[in-house]
Amino acid sequence: MPELDNSDRAQHGYNAKDSLEQIIKDCLSKSYIKDYEKGYRCGYADYDNSQFFCNFLITFKDSTKWIINITTSLRDRVKMQQWDCYHIKKIDKSISKSILTYPDEIELKELEAFQSYRLKILNHVHYSAIDDVVGQTELYEMIQAYGTKDLSNGKKKDLIGNDFESSIASILSNRENFEKWVSGDRIKVGVQYKLFEKIVNFFNLDKKQ
Repeated sequence: MPELDNSDRAQHGYNAKDSLEQIIKDCLSKSYIKDYEKGYRCGYADYDNSQFFCNFLITFKDSTKWIINITTSLRDRVKMQQWDCYHIKKIDKSISKSILTYPDEIELKELEAFQSYRLKILNHVHYSAIDDVVGQTELYEMIQAYGTKDLSNGKKKDLIGNDFESSIASILSNRENFEKWVSGDRIKVGVQYKLFEKIVNFFNLDKKQ
């Protein structure tokens, strides 16, 4: 399969950021998080206060903060993201976790690279300011788990059950998921696309209809 050119890679990256924001907005609407900031920047006192950057900063109801970056290729900017994450966490001690995420639907060689990098971080082979590397769906589940950690088991089960139904509806009605399925366009990302694909394939739906 031919490599994407620079223009296509840039658009793929933009689509991935948009997809991640949709997931974060969904978490906000379900009260898993209290707030989020897109394109978060900070810096040291007496220096440029916008020097360090991450794609998103999310804040939970208990004021815990996570920073989240997304990339479609591990080779693109991961060293820069390590640098930024290190300093953002050093400047703001209330940030407890830094997560690097990637689209659920990526080429196998990229997926293997992300998984290998994750193992090096979790097994302390590499020193890392990034705490975890996960796909879209796992990120959503991590936010959901932390956002509901203080609920009773009964309330948590009810909330997650209702959430699952609304999430399936949202995934199936996502226009970019549909367009990616019909066209096979590698530049499109969608939201939790693999789950969308499993559902439509299970029902043997016809792309032409």
